[in-house]
Amino acid sequence: MNATQWDTLGSFVQYLGRTGKCVVDETDKGWHLQFVDRDPRAVARRQELERKRKAELDHDERHRRFLERQLEVAAGKAADSQQRPTKLLRADAGEKIKMAIGAKASAKKEAALAGGEKAAAFGGADGSAEQQQRREPREDGKPSAVDAIMQEEERRRQQRRRRLEDEARRQRKENWVAPGIVVKVTNKKVGDGRYYKRKAAVKQVEDKFCATVELLDSGDVLRLDQDDLETVIPKPGRMVKVVNGLGRGCVAKLLDISVDDYCARIRIDSGSHKGEVLDRVEYEDICRLADE
Repeated sequence: MNATQWDTLGSFVQYLGRTGKCVVDETDKGWHLQFVDRDPRAVARRQELERKRKAELDHDERHRRFLERQLEVAAGKAADSQQRPTKLLRADAGEKIKMAIGAKASAKKEAALAGGEKAAAFGGADGSAEQQQRREPREDGKPSAVDAIMQEEERRRQQRRRRLEDEARRQRKENWVAPGIVVKVTNKKVGDGRYYKRKAAVKQVEDKFCATVELLDSGDVLRLDQDDLETVIPKPGRMVKVVNGLGRGCVAKLLDISVDDYCARIRIDSGSHKGEVLDRVEYEDICRLADE
């Protein structure tokens, strides 16, 4: 630590922890440092992920309440469909009435049903107990009806998410430049800086990485590597081309953009994923169409 303001390496590590540059923890094996990324993009991304996590929790709670209401409505309809005592209608007033042996038991059964319906209608113990049974887990450890439905839907969501992630990895390639899109020149050395940040339409692609582009404002034609170019993102509502990841090569509609975390929300309008809405697509994976 010569020629520094710190006497020892330990004091330097403690300084990093005090100033918030690193998360410092002293273990049996020595100091453990974890760098704290203060980059605005990284901070914005973490905040966006936290907001998304809270939104998913709120959505799950609203969905749970919706399912509970649906089950209560279904239970009410089932109760209405049960048999109720009806008034005796006699076509012939002089005809003798014959009583069956099981009539007494049947009357008791009907009275019990009617009593149960009244108790449920006025918030009796039977009705509330049934609703409580649907809401709370059973004593034998098995999930309630609402929990079972929620677990099944969560399992399907996880399966769909994993499937889309696997497919996105398979479709992601090193090359992304393609004919028919609008790109922006990012190399300051091209034309001594005259073409820097200017937009061009890709006319042809050779060897997957070399693009022939035509400047939109001047009509100049250049041959550039894709490393000298970047994608152009239009305003929401315009059509774009998916140049990498899930839906690569498909046309999509730009629904919304998030400037803070450099992501976009799109709806794929062609290919096998037509109609699929992707909530978090990197700017580098979509590009404005030249004929838009």
